[in-house]
Amino acid sequence: MRPFSFSDEENIFPSFTVLTFLLLLVMIFSIIGAGIIYGLNEWMGSSFESILEGLHTESSAGDRNRIRLSIIINHLFTFVFPALVLAIFLFRKKWSRALSIHQPPLLPNMLLGTFFILAALPLAQFTFWLNKQIPLPQWATSMENATNDLVNNLLVSEYPYELALNLLVVAIIPAIGEELVFRGILQKNLHRVIKNPHVAVWLTAIIFSTIHLQFEGFIPRMVLGALLGYLFFWTKNLWVPIIAHFANNGLQVYAKYLYEQKQIEYDLDQIEQVPWSISFFSFIFVMALGYAIYQHNKRINNT
Repeated sequence: MRPFSFSDEENIFPSFTVLTFLLLLVMIFSIIGAGIIYGLNEWMGSSFESILEGLHTESSAGDRNRIRLSIIINHLFTFVFPALVLAIFLFRKKWSRALSIHQPPLLPNMLLGTFFILAALPLAQFTFWLNKQIPLPQWATSMENATNDLVNNLLVSEYPYELALNLLVVAIIPAIGEELVFRGILQKNLHRVIKNPHVAVWLTAIIFSTIHLQFEGFIPRMVLGALLGYLFFWTKNLWVPIIAHFANNGLQVYAKYLYEQKQIEYDLDQIEQVPWSISFFSFIFVMALGYAIYQHNKRINNT
């Protein structure tokens, strides 16, 4: 079997055209999504802003569900729909191949990719501590605190079904939508233009982290984006980073749920810094797993 490359997709469109079209679709669909959210909340009798401002840990499940629904709509219209429309419009019947989701992931890639991301959690926590040592202006700090409050209030699970909703909102939909846009389209086309896969991976990771507008988490999110980017580059299958992305977000949601249910003692969000030894071991383990994934897929492509 000859090695698979992104050029095998018979892409007849210049990367600049693809990326410009993607940006245009994201803008159009985001406006449509914002209109739907506004109309839906007006129909329900209260504005999204008023519920968002009044959200706290004692808010009703109904208020949390309104916010969750709005986030789902926003994410679908910002990431999922633009990526799918672009692929279907430009590549027609080959749309799934263009997004590298046309084949199920190999089980070793799926398992190794998940362990790869989870092994990086202590390393990510260390980079989060490093990131927090960078002084931020007051407006950035205020925005960061508001975002953290929103996430913590949203992840409250008064009823068991809310855990499933939180997994949908924070883990499943973001894993699919963000990987479709950032790895499936952006990284792939930057790779074609720049010709250097490492530059494409890290540039995509920087954009991925920037667009979240969370300054204290910029470095760890950039590192996460790069790890997901390498998973995609090595395996050429977008399902691998999608599953790994879900595992990373889903584990944090579930840990938050267990902490609220008093089944575990520590809240991951409250851990300021992990020991240097654990961070170093995490780095070594990530490098070893990355090498194993690279070698595994190199052997597959050369057989």
